[in-house]
Amino acid sequence: MSTTQVSAPVALAVSLDDIAATLRLDADALDAIGPTLALTVRAITQEAEHKTQRSFINRGMRATLDAFPEAIRIERGPVFAVTALNFRDAAGMMQQLDPQDFEVDNATVPGWLVPAVSKAWPETMVRINAVTVDYTAGYGVSADDVPECARQYILLRLADLWDPANRKFGETAASVFADSLLDQLRVYA
Repeated sequence: MSTTQVSAPVALAVSLDDIAATLRLDADALDAIGPTLALTVRAITQEAEHKTQRSFINRGMRATLDAFPEAIRIERGPVFAVTALNFRDAAGMMQQLDPQDFEVDNATVPGWLVPAVSKAWPETMVRINAVTVDYTAGYGVSADDVPECARQYILLRLADLWDPANRKFGETAASVFADSLLDQLRVYA
């Protein structure tokens, strides 16, 4: 199985107001370096998402499998919504499975897809990439939806990177503390 991002997050995982307050920037300074800050925040967010194996802000994802397993593990959750479950049937034709024919477990991370009660997965053509699951992963569409510990991690890492006293690379007290903020969100295989 492979999982890929098919659309970018719709917002930053932390608000511009929080960024400005963390770095003690006024509106003019924020406007002047805003694009660079946004790139840095996206990079830190990607780092945090990699460490936790989660998606913070909603984005489109696609899981691709060669056949239907007993249950489909949905990576990089939480699963916000499953938008389509497509498969190549035994005759080689692309089909979309009716949402009533499967259940989504979006209460756990990673999420799971299983056949609905008294249903079974359909037979697929024997070939690579016969099944695709399109879904939205994330906590929501704004920074307010992101868990507080993840937002705090991003802001602490941002402050650590932008503080002139920390220009040399190395572990700081702030970076050690920040990393532990992600512990409660980590997904272990």
